[in-house]
Amino acid sequence: PIWDANCVMACHEPAGSAASSVLLTPGEAYDGLVDKNSIAFPSLVHVVPGNRDDSYLWHKINNTQLEFGGGGSKMPLGGMLSSDDITKIGEWINQGAKP
Repeated sequence: PIWDANCVMACHEPAGSAASSVLLTPGEAYDGLVDKNSIAFPSLVHVVPGNRDDSYLWHKINNTQLEFGGGGSKMPLGGMLSSDDITKIGEWINQGAKP
């Protein structure tokens, strides 16, 4: 639900502006994020199960991606995740990023 509400529309969906980086549509989001390297920064893994601090996604939503060796802008573009959503994402990653 977090991806659907904040990340998919016009960006991380087929033909979206960020479709070439990772698709966050149902059936594709998990496989595209968990234990998968970033296309733009292949040395960085989007989601490292059990470790949010080593997860590029965590840094992108907290605007620390440049310090982590990544690039680009904070995600989501043009919006802001609630602190509850950020907490949920961090907990999901730290608890093993289960589907």
